[in-house]
Amino acid sequence: MRACSRGILSPVSVTFAVIILTLTLGCAAIAKDHIVSKPTIMPTADWNVEQGCGYEHCGPPPVDFLVGKDLSIRIETHNDKAKNRFALWLIFLPKKNFEVRFNPSFVIVELTDGKKLRADGYPCSGKIWDPTYRRSIPALTSSAVVPKGGCFLLFFDSPPPAVDDEFRMRVGGVTLGGEPISIPEVTFRKGISRW
Repeated sequence: MRACSRGILSPVSVTFAVIILTLTLGCAAIAKDHIVSKPTIMPTADWNVEQGCGYEHCGPPPVDFLVGKDLSIRIETHNDKAKNRFALWLIFLPKKNFEVRFNPSFVIVELTDGKKLRADGYPCSGKIWDPTYRRSIPALTSSAVVPKGGCFLLFFDSPPPAVDDEFRMRVGGVTLGGEPISIPEVTFRKGISRW
């Protein structure tokens, strides 16, 4: 205690400080800017977009959430130019024990050229990424109960937009506790995510 009161640090304190500084600088040096298609909305009193940890981990990359009073929706683009795949991933996270229902056929994406695309939506599963498997089962066209943290993959019959291209998504067909909820239009814009 006397050494600390005189401003002298113990060898253990110095070692600990050096380790923390090294880890902090090392992580900062590793993180890079990534150009991505980020969801945005017009600010409202009821909804905003926040970036945070995914449900699996808190590591990179960070994920975007559309956050409302009683419901959050994790939104991720899963576009793959090499596979000519345009897909969005939605995960519903009610804040209370409300039943969430969702009909993915009510989701519409509008591209910059004005073309409107209706989603082919499926509950998440490992096989659903395989286009052959996906063609063998019907897309969900009616309202389904969403388990807490329930995930849906939405596929669109179009090549994926470039990261520079803006596109809009309207999410309809969502009820919370039996009541329809209005979700703001989401505009995907070129943005930077750091990880």
